[in-house]
Amino acid sequence: MEDNAVLSLIADNFALFDAVKKVITDKFDVSSMLNGSVTVDNQRLGEIVRARLEGLAKVEEAFRDIANCKSTVSPIQRVAKHR
Repeated sequence: MEDNAVLSLIADNFALFDAVKKVITDKFDVSSMLNGSVTVDNQRLGEIVRARLEGLAKVEEAFRDIANCKSTVSPIQRVAKHR
C-alpha cells in the first residue's frame, strides 16, 4: 500500500510529524469554532466544546496510527542502503 510509505515518512520524521499534528489540532480552537460570534447560549457552547474534544481525540487516534507506520530502518540506514 502506497499510503503506508507516505505515513512511514511522516512517522520517521519527528519534526514533520509534530508540525502536521500542530496544524491540524490548531483548527480545533474554540474561538475559531465560534465563527465570529461573541455570544452563544450554553447549549451551543457545550456542543462546540464536545465537538472540539471529540475531534482532538480522533486526531490523537490518527497520529497513533501514523506512529505505528514508523519504519524499522533508520533514515541513516536508508541513505546508506541507496548508495
